[in-house]
Amino acid sequence: MSYIYCMDQIINNGQDIALLRAKGIILNYMENDEAVAKMFNSLGKVVGFNLSPSLTDVIKKVNKYRNKHWNMWRANLIHTYLRNPWVALSLIAAVFLFVLTTIQTVYSVLSYYK
Repeated sequence: MSYIYCMDQIINNGQDIALLRAKGIILNYMENDEAVAKMFNSLGKVVGFNLSPSLTDVIKKVNKYRNKHWNMWRANLIHTYLRNPWVALSLIAAVFLFVLTTIQTVYSVLSYYK
C-alpha cells in the first residue's frame, strides 16, 4: 500500500514513467507511459494511506530534484538526443570539429594582420 501511495506522489504524467522506466525502477507492459501514470494516480487516490516520515522525505527530495531546471534539461537532452551511443559520438565529433574550425579561423585572421 505504501509503495502505491509513494509512486502516486512521484508520478504525475508519462514523462515520469519514462524516466523511471529508463532507470530500471519500473517495467511497463501497458500500451504507453500515460496509461501507467493514470493507473498509479487512480490507485493512489483509492489507497488513502499515511506514509512514514522517511517516505515523505524521499518523495519531497525526488520532487525537488525533478523540479530543478538543470535536471529537467539534462533528462530531456539524454532522452531526446542521446538514446543511441552513435548519436552521442556524433555530437562529440561535431563539437570537436567546431572547436578545430574556430581555432583555424583565429589563426588565419591573426596571420592576415601580421
